[in-house]
Amino acid sequence: MTFVCTTCGKQHELDDLSFGAHAPLQWDALTEAERKRSLLGNEQCEVDDSEGRHFYVCACLEIPVREAKRAFVELEPTDHPLAVDQRLGIEEDRLQAIVTKLLHAAPA
Repeated sequence: MTFVCTTCGKQHELDDLSFGAHAPLQWDALTEAERKRSLLGNEQCEVDDSEGRHFYVCACLEIPVREAKRAFVELEPTDHPLAVDQRLGIEEDRLQAIVTKLLHAAPA
């Protein structure tokens, strides 16, 4: 599936795109002492902070585009927008808006 980006005007191939984070958001909030007790690997993260020990794993979650057929792993059924999009499928215009924002986000 392709679309023309409203920001750069280029055509993007959605099947070739993948987005992810280097670490869970909680990693950035750790103090230096907490980071020394924690572990950040390529596919897993263990956070040891004042609230206890937390474990994260890197995963690839596919969200089906409505009207397109694809296999995917199912998230826990919650009201979180990502879980809803995965369960019901994402509208093509919403997907394009998300991809455009990710492709053209200012560096952190």
